[in-house]
Amino acid sequence: MNLSENLINSVLEEIEMKVDEHMSKYIQYISKKYHIPQNMLIADKLNVINSTYIDKIDTKQCNGITQKKTRCKAYAKKQGYCKRHVDQYIPMQKAVSTEDMNLVKHTHPFTTLYQKGCPECEKNNTTSENTLIGL
Repeated sequence: MNLSENLINSVLEEIEMKVDEHMSKYIQYISKKYHIPQNMLIADKLNVINSTYIDKIDTKQCNGITQKKTRCKAYAKKQGYCKRHVDQYIPMQKAVSTEDMNLVKHTHPFTTLYQKGCPECEKNNTTSENTLIGL
């Protein structure tokens, strides 16, 4: 490596450290203001980084949260966490679509337990005689 490449790498490393520092402060602020756990925000940040064009960036700072509720400053080794905080890693989960859920489709308010003419009530044959309230 020549001098200019060393200088460029040093500048890029300094920029990355400053961005990580500002992101940590921002995550801490959002966590306090909206009562969202910091580890969830960090996991979301990592999911965004891993799913976009930024995936080539290797986060060097640990994404773990210390006992003082601040971001760990140790070097990240596994999945963006140091050895001490690797257990805080939250894998990204697939979102459940509403099509996958069996949503009850009643045509009346939930305050009415059974309504004649409601397709969902008639499908389940839920009459007032079959419910505990009808006793």
